[in-house]
Amino acid sequence: MKRTVVAFDGVGTDGRVDGSVLAPCVDRLAAKIGADSRWFPWGGSTMLGMGGGGTWADNSRAGVRDLVEWMDAHPDQHIVLMSFSGGSKPAHDFLLKHPRFHGRVLAAGFLSDPWRPHDRWQHGLPDPAPRYGVMGERYTPIPDRAFWTAVPTDPIPAAWPDALIRWVGDTSDGRMDEIIVKAIEKGRLGNFQLAWQLGIVQRDPIGWILGFGGRVGQLAADVRAYMSGDHTRAYLEPVHTPDGKTGSYADRLADSIAWKINHPKER
Repeated sequence: MKRTVVAFDGVGTDGRVDGSVLAPCVDRLAAKIGADSRWFPWGGSTMLGMGGGGTWADNSRAGVRDLVEWMDAHPDQHIVLMSFSGGSKPAHDFLLKHPRFHGRVLAAGFLSDPWRPHDRWQHGLPDPAPRYGVMGERYTPIPDRAFWTAVPTDPIPAAWPDALIRWVGDTSDGRMDEIIVKAIEKGRLGNFQLAWQLGIVQRDPIGWILGFGGRVGQLAADVRAYMSGDHTRAYLEPVHTPDGKTGSYADRLADSIAWKINHPKER
């Protein structure tokens, strides 16, 4: 059985790039399970105004199409599907829309998934609950072999349930590439203007009256965390935890997936 670690990277990428957050995880995992790696340039370079045109949904469809064509052309290949941040969309879409390939997917790993479920994270690392993905929650159609890791202060996989950044996502037509930019823009508005533009006054008047000021502060904190590296650098820095293990979030995700694949009959 041939094994390949298939990678969908995040914002500002076009295949494998220098400084990738996902690359160390992919390399470590491939070495541990004896696999090759393949990076799919799905159009992430068009996000946040970088690169060419196309929407996030269009780019995702192109990435899924390329992966499906590659899988059909290599029927002897089994894959581990890995993604980071915005690249989680083509990964989720592939799993959801093409169940005929599920038997050839050994595992799926998600770093900073905008759809991370509230109860899925790396055991032994800080539990981000009750926070979950800024775009909602998706367990995938293969939850028994799907793995997530999330830095608790990263607002993309670990937004508070009532975080204003979720409302920003709603006004961005679900396009994660615009969420942070729009959050910065809207954060400059006065409280009432911000609440009106986000639709909180209209949709959640009680929420506007109660606790809105605190959520404005949380929105500013989310933007600061994103811009300061909690969404990127923090996944590659050493983490010391009560279980006595060391290694980065990315390393530990690779190790968990490798153990699952190398011990298929054990829990």
